[in-house]
Amino acid sequence: MYSCFKRVLFIAVFAGHVGCDEAPPADGEAAPTIAPGAPQAITEVAEYDRIVGEEANEAFAGFAGTEDAPDVRVFAPGEMSRHLSPETGDIAAPSKPSLAAGEIAEPAGYGHYCSMTWPGGGWAYAWDTNGGDPCGYLTSEFGAGTIRKAGLFSAAGANETVIWCDGQAWGPGVYRGFGGAPLTWAFDASVAAEQPNCVMTVSPLELPIFERSPATFSWTSTGVDFAREGAPTLNTGWFGAVAPYLNSMATKVNFKGHAITGYIDDHDGWDWGVAENTDLYAMTDGKIIVSRDYQTSAVVCATAEAAKKKNGGCINRDFPAGWPATCTSWSDMSASCQNAITAGDYIEYRNSGWDGYLQGEVYVRHKIVASPATYNESFVAGYFHVKRTVTPAVGTNVTKNTIIGDVGNGGWTTAPHLHLTVIRETNVGTPTQKDRWFVANADNCTYCTGGSHDFHRYAIDPYGWQAPLHIDPRGWVTKDGAMSPKLWQANANPPVVGGWGD
Repeated sequence: MYSCFKRVLFIAVFAGHVGCDEAPPADGEAAPTIAPGAPQAITEVAEYDRIVGEEANEAFAGFAGTEDAPDVRVFAPGEMSRHLSPETGDIAAPSKPSLAAGEIAEPAGYGHYCSMTWPGGGWAYAWDTNGGDPCGYLTSEFGAGTIRKAGLFSAAGANETVIWCDGQAWGPGVYRGFGGAPLTWAFDASVAAEQPNCVMTVSPLELPIFERSPATFSWTSTGVDFAREGAPTLNTGWFGAVAPYLNSMATKVNFKGHAITGYIDDHDGWDWGVAENTDLYAMTDGKIIVSRDYQTSAVVCATAEAAKKKNGGCINRDFPAGWPATCTSWSDMSASCQNAITAGDYIEYRNSGWDGYLQGEVYVRHKIVASPATYNESFVAGYFHVKRTVTPAVGTNVTKNTIIGDVGNGGWTTAPHLHLTVIRETNVGTPTQKDRWFVANADNCTYCTGGSHDFHRYAIDPYGWQAPLHIDPRGWVTKDGAMSPKLWQANANPPVVGGWGD
């Protein structure tokens, strides 16, 4: 059942091997790896056999002896390296779980992965493309330990993988590839690191559960900014950006890895404009966990000049004197309107239809149910600036046909619009914890405290991470956060109207 193999490692300061003393198998492709802290580009199969990056001299110079794409690889200190194929029957075939109302069945084509640690620094990874229980397998092999990460990965599609060892002392190793390939590379790099407590986080690039857009929108004001707390600037060259989107210290980075100008810094959601009172829908099956009117901290500016100051702590109901007559709101993204705001002005101008300080909010949990539940994935969609003319009660199960509210113009608004923030609750990027629940370990709540942006660092982009090079920076640059899979099904996502998607 098991086969031993040798990995020969050549590192700047180390040469040696791990494994057993049997002859190694035929060499496979050498997977690229990186020095801790350096970005890694993997985009084409042709690149998989070479080191990439400016710090290559400090990375592994190469290693050989990989296996031919096993479905499961495991390692623990004191044990030989092993591989196991599910055909042996050691990982039981998955059973189909029964679904409760509002829950989502695990999509076809996804496997399960598991990253565990044990007292004393032992660690192991396992994964099964058939959707079995690799955590159960690891426990049976090495005894009870701590499940550090567990979730879904695409059995044949693209995945992103991050590894950290000894908490956050070694890493990150970052990889993008298809099926189990990036998981294999992460395993090999973890063995090579010879560090305790190695942890692997995996995210598919696509997990298409959203069946519709919340509404049909007419304009886009701002999207999700990947340069946020913990990494307020990013070098977009890492992600394949070229002029005019290239910036070595970009403060606003979109889902294509481009530097964006003229928008809000540190933004954790999408702002889409549409007429007030437009119906808003749930994007797929889910459950209402919050429905409230939230008291924002907005106050009216004493002077027009005060309203021009970014982060000035006040807002103005009306656009300033001299505003072009054709520019009735920020929904007009034309150059003439944008140029009407002089340098230093900001978006605290409000149209005359502003609805006041109260901001309607609705949060919907979308839970993907796997078997066993260890591999469940969960996302929360937060709808802000909602006019709650329709108010499904907390605990209400919803579908894509459920109206959960209407577009409003209250709170910190420039015009009627929806701000949508999607929060990843499971399989988050930080190596120190597996999940980060909006309401800890609960399916619903009757009262949830905190402001709209309290879970800012776990906000993801439902368009996914689509940059041509490197993986989602929210999963590794900050050592805290969550990677963004594309959540919309084909042709279901709202179009990116405006410059944020350039």
